[in-house]
Amino acid sequence: MFETNSIMRKYFTELLLIFCSLLVSNDLAGQSHGWTVNPSDYENDCEVNAIILWGTNEVTTGTLGAFVGTTCRGYANGIFFSVTGKTIYPLRC
Repeated sequence: MFETNSIMRKYFTELLLIFCSLLVSNDLAGQSHGWTVNPSDYENDCEVNAIILWGTNEVTTGTLGAFVGTTCRGYANGIFFSVTGKTIYPLRC
């Protein structure tokens, strides 16, 4: 049990430190990011559901990417959630 908790804390800490890229510029809208992820390369995974703010404005378009160094660990496009009126990025890493 302790080992599992230790591993989960380690990955949670790493997730907090992940460099996230967000393609939000009008110049980048609709362009392919070219990121790829092979889930079978990793033993563990998790899902992060995020609402992105740029200053005080909610970001409603673009792609959120999670990276460790230069390695993409996951990415997601925003999905409008009508119940809350927010755009959610369901990022699986």
